[in-house]
Amino acid sequence: GDSRHYYIAERPKVYRRNGDSRIYDEDLIEIRSDGIYRSLHYIIKYKGYYVEIQGRTLFEEGWSEIDHDIVYPYFKDDEMLKDFSTLLNRLSGMADEMSSYFRRMKGTKEAWERKIEESRDREESRKQEESRDREEARARIPDRAGEDLSGKKIN
Repeated sequence: GDSRHYYIAERPKVYRRNGDSRIYDEDLIEIRSDGIYRSLHYIIKYKGYYVEIQGRTLFEEGWSEIDHDIVYPYFKDDEMLKDFSTLLNRLSGMADEMSSYFRRMKGTKEAWERKIEESRDREESRKQEESRDREEARARIPDRAGEDLSGKKIN
């Protein structure tokens, strides 16, 4: 497409929770840590319109939908709803961490399974090589059936 019709209008921002890992390049992305919100925001200009694109996890999106549809517009001063929203936000953060943990565990499990399979393959190859070596050694031993120790024929 024609690059005059779209471009990043401002420096991207990432909102991190306290304790989130630092995976973003601070030279490229503005990093904000407010303690409860996790999202990556891009403001682009597309065909004359400014558009915001937000990237976040499924769990973060669930919390955000509830918070923005219930708490934010109507009850932002309601302490009980704010407390519930904070608890749900913590749960979404824990769910994000658990999904990352499951992904790491899956990778670790697959790596171990590959190592076990490689070890089995090496062991099978070693056994096959030993079997070939024994067969070759037997083939080199002359057939002495019907001979005495000196090699004379026995009738």
